[in-house]
Amino acid sequence: MVAKKTKWDENENTVLGRKGGFTLIEFLVAIAISSIVMVLIVNMYIRLNKSYMAEKVVADTQQALRQTMERMMLDIRNAGFDPKRSADAGLEVATSTRLRFTQDIFYETASNDYSGAIDDGRGERITYQIDAANNRLLKIFDEGTTSQTSNIILTNINPAQSSFSFLDASGATTATLNDIRSAIITLALQNNAGWGDSVSRALTTQVTFRNISLN
Repeated sequence: MVAKKTKWDENENTVLGRKGGFTLIEFLVAIAISSIVMVLIVNMYIRLNKSYMAEKVVADTQQALRQTMERMMLDIRNAGFDPKRSADAGLEVATSTRLRFTQDIFYETASNDYSGAIDDGRGERITYQIDAANNRLLKIFDEGTTSQTSNIILTNINPAQSSFSFLDASGATTATLNDIRSAIITLALQNNAGWGDSVSRALTTQVTFRNISLN
């Protein structure tokens, strides 16, 4: 008797003897591999994002320092401006955390001349103060008068690394007001870069009091 030949089932796996598809183990392995890939992608994204944030904060920190220093230099260079030699303009306070000076810069159109005095409310008495208690740099107008106003011009400074120092005509450090001819300003800034990181930058500049020696 000849055995009857059977037709192959196209959906039958001839090796394993089962229908095509994934077993539970294969499915779990695929999920595990996919999870590993996703973790790697997420970690790469986090690293790239941290790097981008840090670079942005570094750029912003350096820009803030430069802009603040430029504003201070413009003011300080006018310290002691006294065209009529009658305002007694010059330095009033010079310490490691405070610099106060006066300048006769208000031009009276009625008299077509400078006032010849330090006038309140006209930006002729300026103080720069390192506020260590609040980690900020202040610009104070008319300090000690009824016209006193205060502006915060830089926050998140590191007061331990920020300071004013002063030099005489020979370049030697001095604390005597009448001998001061230039100032060395150091500002240190520390900003949050996210992800628990921070960025610290410092800038130091020497500024000459152009009008002090002329009075």
